Amino acid sequence: MLAGACWVVCQGQVADLELAARPTATLAGYFEMVRRKTAALIGTAVGMGVLVGGGGAVDTAREFGETLGVAFQVRDDYLGVWGRREVTGKPAGDDLRERKKTLPVVWALTEGPPGLRRLVAEVYARPEIGPDSAAALADRLTEAGAEAFTRRVAAEWLDRARQLLAGLPFRADVRADFADLIQFIASREF
Repeated sequence: MLAGACWVVCQGQVADLELAARPTATLAGYFEMVRRKTAALIGTAVGMGVLVGGGGAVDTAREFGETLGVAFQVRDDYLGVWGRREVTGKPAGDDLRERKKTLPVVWALTEGPPGLRRLVAEVYARPEIGPDSAAALADRLTEAGAEAFTRRVAAEWLDRARQLLAGLPFRADVRADFADLIQFIASREF
């Protein structure tokens, strides 16, 4: 299981680099990349824990972990655009300045209004994106609905994780620890 996860995570890293290099992106491509990176890593950790612990429902536990991984990455993408520097330790809009194809950016490029699509493409084509340009782009993303979309997607993945957790044969203390982890992902600011 661990060896397979290492291979999948490497594929995910390559997909991430390819996504960043492409001028176009799709939501399906974004989620496929996330499933191969963060989701695969966390899913394997949970699945291996259940396997080593002698528990049943390894596949469901792994799916639960993968779902947590997607939610974690979506929340991370949110913080990369709208996180507060004093909490995250990173400058606001850092992911925009690095031209990352995070969920809000992919949404803007594929689902956003035409003016926003053009603006993102134009800003991402610049040789350098300064803090002021990143802040202005973050504001436009918010106005167009990318922030609300990103929050909604994170909440949907966390709801799915809660549903999967409810069906797992975990002891009450383990279930409570995972419920705390879900809440941490939902509210994390760093």
